[in-house]
Amino acid sequence: MTNKDSTTTTNPIIIVGAGPAGLLAALVLEQHGSVPFVLIERAALSKVCSNTGSGFDLASTAMSIMKDRLGLPIEDAFPRYDRMHIATLDGNGGTIRTAPSVGMYGASRSTMQHFFLQALLGEKWKEIQNDDGDEKKRNTTAERTLSGMGELRCGVGVSGYEETDEHVTVQLEDGTEIVGAALLGCDGIHSSVRRHMISQVTEEGEDDQYNFCNISCWWGKTEVTKDDEVLQKLVNETQTDSATGARKPSIAMMLGTRKVPGSFYMIPTEHENVYNWALCMSARDPPTKSSDDLTRRGGFVLDDADKKQLQQMARGFCPLVRQLIQETPSDKMTNVGLFDRKNLDLPYSTDKRVALLGDAAHPQSPFMGQGCNMALVDAYVLATRLCRQSTVSEVLRAYDSTSRRASVNEVIRFSRQFGNYSVSNHWFTCWAMRMSVKYMPASRLTADDGDRSNHDFVKELHDDLGIVG
Repeated sequence: MTNKDSTTTTNPIIIVGAGPAGLLAALVLEQHGSVPFVLIERAALSKVCSNTGSGFDLASTAMSIMKDRLGLPIEDAFPRYDRMHIATLDGNGGTIRTAPSVGMYGASRSTMQHFFLQALLGEKWKEIQNDDGDEKKRNTTAERTLSGMGELRCGVGVSGYEETDEHVTVQLEDGTEIVGAALLGCDGIHSSVRRHMISQVTEEGEDDQYNFCNISCWWGKTEVTKDDEVLQKLVNETQTDSATGARKPSIAMMLGTRKVPGSFYMIPTEHENVYNWALCMSARDPPTKSSDDLTRRGGFVLDDADKKQLQQMARGFCPLVRQLIQETPSDKMTNVGLFDRKNLDLPYSTDKRVALLGDAAHPQSPFMGQGCNMALVDAYVLATRLCRQSTVSEVLRAYDSTSRRASVNEVIRFSRQFGNYSVSNHWFTCWAMRMSVKYMPASRLTADDGDRSNHDFVKELHDDLGIVG
């Protein structure tokens, strides 16, 4: 080691959180092959890939990173949507239009995690999933990655850290410590790394409060069985080309009206006849219940009483939404308030060795479809710089750039605005939303406008480091 700030030391990069950002950062370091890392996940190993029904749209920049930069067979793993089916949320769910989706892809959270863990651990990951042995041992095990340079630790959280110019020491909840070259907080909107970091980067009296977006969201995962002919028929109407009768995997989007405000989305998963869906409605206050389940963004699993209440709220909705709620078991549905941060100008890193990625840095409502995409791009950019640049401080300065933060904040603010439009009960807003999706050119309807920040961030990385292709 020739420089006390060098990234090329024997101390590992410490990654906290095995969501999309943490796993992709680990995979970039794994493929580089010379930078040691430790990936820490608070959830037990058996719950890392919790199948909660949440899913992501994958924009072109993130897809290019996974396919072209990392060589991952994403087209075999993630479903592609051939079109969008847009209808109204009330009455019989009358069709507004159908439009080609220009080859959009999506993924459930659990599928993406399985995919990345398979790339990191190989056949060992399958063995872990099939292991029926000691549950406690299986949940807290430490596993080496294929290269031998990485380690996955599950079942233990982070209680704090201390950083110096030379290293960062992370304290774990089991009383152990890890000394690292850098700490990457990839642990979501309720980030423990952020809680410890924020006092270092805020002025006295400056706050780091959540901002409730005045939207409550219910999401679920539903299997449409052959025995349920009613639901099967309703779902097929959104997934079939009416002109040819051909099956067309589609994003179903339903817009509210003045009398039935809200918005609804449904996508097919990689499993046949299994669909993820989300229903959003305006709310003055966030749900009274919550949880510490980070895979549910702090939301809670419904019980039978919660489900009955949701069914009452959905009485005026179209048959598809009512039937999906009816046929989805309570424990397969989640309710969560949508939040971002009030202060969008706080930095994403310290000036020494700690950085935040994804929702830990810039949480946002899902209406621009950019939360996961930005997390994946954060991970690629930061991990690539750690592999190729000489000092951690140099890496963090480039990662936490003013231009990136400004463009991310623009997306967050637009997502807030579009979310409010999507659940409004104002007659003009509802009418304007319907007219815009009805007459907007298909190329604009499915354009990745929010992905521009990601594209520019990756281009800046490639230009800085001379990466071509």
